This record gives sequence, structure tokens and C-alpha cells, in this order.
Amino acid sequence: MVMKMKIKVMLPRVRTDREITNETSSFLCKTNRDLRYSLSRRDKNHFGEITFNAGRSSSSKKTFHENRYWNIFAYRMYDLFVRTHDNAKSNEMTWITFRYSNGDSSVMLRKDGSSIFMNGVKKNQNDIAIALAKIIAFGAHNRDAQAMNAYIERNVTYSANVLYALENRTPYWLFVDGTQHNVKINTTLISRDEVAFEVSENVWGSLSLDDANTFIDCYRHNSKRSRKWANISPSNLWFNMFSNHATDDQEALMKAWLMQNRTDVIVEERAFHLLQDMDKNYDEFTLVDLRKEPFSTMNIAEKSNTLNFAMHVKGSLGDWLVYPNSRSSGTQRCKALFFQSKDTVNGPFCIDDINGKNVVGDQIATRAMLLKSDTVAKSMVSTLRDIGRSSFRIPDRQLKKAKFTEKLTWR
Repeated sequence: MVMKMKIKVMLPRVRTDREITNETSSFLCKTNRDLRYSLSRRDKNHFGEITFNAGRSSSSKKTFHENRYWNIFAYRMYDLFVRTHDNAKSNEMTWITFRYSNGDSSVMLRKDGSSIFMNGVKKNQNDIAIALAKIIAFGAHNRDAQAMNAYIERNVTYSANVLYALENRTPYWLFVDGTQHNVKINTTLISRDEVAFEVSENVWGSLSLDDANTFIDCYRHNSKRSRKWANISPSNLWFNMFSNHATDDQEALMKAWLMQNRTDVIVEERAFHLLQDMDKNYDEFTLVDLRKEPFSTMNIAEKSNTLNFAMHVKGSLGDWLVYPNSRSSGTQRCKALFFQSKDTVNGPFCIDDINGKNVVGDQIATRAMLLKSDTVAKSMVSTLRDIGRSSFRIPDRQLKKAKFTEKLTWR
């Protein structure tokens, strides 16, 4: 029996704030798949749409994506349209149609035994689930059939691994002196059927879509199925890309380039750029140089010996300074001071970072945002409860002179 219905999907929440209205995406659905266990006609709204909550978490350990939002969303799409359940047919067909003023955009799913096809292209179940999640999420804001058709084609043509690498760069690791270093390789499309990887500075190797998918899968998901691509050295990576062996000089330059693109370096750079953006976009934040007045004459306890920047924060209670300490890892890679006067400070205060994996720039940013609302922070952080209001403020002209202008090199 073929069922026809209108479905309104409530997208997962990015935040847990109860006052935030759910984003939704609506489409027409025609299918011979039994959806009675996932959808109930009792959930119809006054527009005749059956509502489906895609944000409901699951106890399943099946993984679709590193990002929790997409992982939850993809699992719900897998459960609704892909998973083989007790009443599943071997010839299931589902049409999902988005209707716009300038035309319709459709996705067709077809099962043929254990194989499943999306718009005629055979794909694995995980890729179809994440593709459906991306397409339906895109439909929440899109109002144009041509834009949706292009987005559908992109998600049909390319695997989830390839799309991930195009958006986030390709993960890879190499060993130097017995230590594993995780790196990111620049990735781009050079044709509909070919993916290019920058394995050395301005040196790009290309792979077919299938080879690219396998290579990315080995380092994104630690897959060991491919002897050609799993756990290969830079010299073998070069050979697989170019079908010839790298010279000693080429291999040395390749390793140096890859080491410049270590994941930890990239994350540190992005975190520092975040601090610069906060300084640029918010009056309450100033990225300052601890080697400049008035900070250079202060006795700042436990500050870093190598990082000379700090974030000055204008809170409601008074001025704060958040600065890096000498720790290279852990939940407390920075400290905070509160100014009672130019010569009198309270602290340093420790504010734990929930995620101990955050780099120092991210930890400074989160603490600075917290201390901007210091009246609220007092009730949340036990070490700040005795802080009272201060009448002292560092003059803006001094903060301007103390701005951090050095170009940091993390590589």
C-alpha cells in the first residue's frame, strides 16, 4: 500500500534553551514503506502535516557523524526511512518532495534487496541517513527549487566522507621520532569525479571519488579495511597519489608541510582568531599585551613564560584580566584576576573548563564571556562568590595603548 502524507520535521536543537522555538522543515512524502511505528496520524497539526521530532535522542551506539547535532538527526532519518525493520519490504520506495513557487525538488529512495539507492545512485545506509538529514535541514531555510536541486545533487553525488573533507579538510596522521601527529590536508574538487589533496606546499595529488572516500574513511573513522590506505607513511601516501616515489627532498618538504598543518596547531590558530574577533566586535573585550603598561608593572602570578597576550574584560562589577598560565593541557590553562585598584587585585582565580581538551585560546574565550556577566558568574562559580563591586576601571586610552598587535606563529 502506498501512503501519501505531509511531514513537518522538528529539527534538533542546537541549544537546550526551552524558550527557543524549534526549527522545522516540511515536505511531501509518498512511500510503500511501513511508517506506522515511527509516525502517528494523531500528531497531525491544523495544516494536515504529521509532525516528527528529529531531535529526540537515542540510546543507539550507531555513529553517523562526529557532531552531536548531525549524529542525532541522521539516526532519526535512518530509523524513519532507511533501517530494515520487521515489516520492511525488499522493494521499498520513498519519494520526498519539497514544493516551491518555481518548481519541485525531489529525493527518491529505492531498496533492492539489501542495496539502497538515492536518486539512482547506490550508497551505504549511513551516507543516506546523513544526506537526508542535511537535505531536510537545508529545506528549513531554502525557498528556491534550483538551490535545493543543486544541494540534493551534491549530497547524492558525494559520500559523507568526501563532503566532510571538503568542509573540514582531510584528517591524516604521521609519526615523527616515534610520536603520532594528527594533521589536516587541504581538500578540493577538481572535477565532478576527482578530489585533490595538498600533500605538500602547492603540490596537489588527485584521486577518484572511490579512492578518496576510502582514504578519508581510514583516518576519519580509523578504518583498517584498506591495506592500500590505512596507516600509510608519507612516502607511501605520495606514491599512492602520484604513482612514483618521492625523492628525499620531496619527502622532507612533504613532512615539513604536514607538520605545519597539525590539528593542534590549526585549533590553536582558530582559537586565537576567536580572541581577535571578540576584541574587534565587542566593546567589553580588549586583547592586551602583558609586556605593555599598565600590565607590565603588575605582579601577575603564574602567567605563561611564552604567551604574552591576555583578555581584558569589562564586567558589571569591575575589570577582569584572563591570561594563559604555563600549563600545556588540562582544564585550567588560564587564570583570572579582578581589579580592586591599579595596585590591588583579587586572585588569581581558577575556573574549570568542562572539556579538558579545549586549547588555551578557547579556555580564555569561554572565561571572558562568563566574566562579562560577572554578576551571574558569581552565583555559578564558587571561587568568585566573595567578589564585590569595584569603582576602579582601567582607562580606555591605556587599554588602547596596551593592545596586543604581535603576529603569533603557532606552526
